[in-house]
Amino acid sequence: MNIEFAKFGFDIIQTLLIAIIGIMNWLNNRQKVTSATISRLENNIDTRLDDQGERLTRVEETVKHVPNHDDFKRVHQRLDTLNGAFHEVKGELQSFKATLNLIHQYLMEHK
Repeated sequence: MNIEFAKFGFDIIQTLLIAIIGIMNWLNNRQKVTSATISRLENNIDTRLDDQGERLTRVEETVKHVPNHDDFKRVHQRLDTLNGAFHEVKGELQSFKATLNLIHQYLMEHK
């Protein structure tokens, strides 16, 4: 009976060792998959960031040519000047219209 008890104990220890090895193998495989995924993500991010320096340089070059506050101020001043000129033209046209009406009225009365 001692031999059978020893065989039973050995079988239990063997089963436990196989279960422990299986669990360790499963955990190790999970870690490998996680590490591979992280490496893939790092490579993807590195690839995407490689273009960022060039893109940023292009944006900075474009921004250099964008109108600034002083440019808009000059445009506003020119628009104000044009607005004044249009008011003058409007006044002259109204005066011209009044003169034409007077001429028309004179001609209608003195045929």
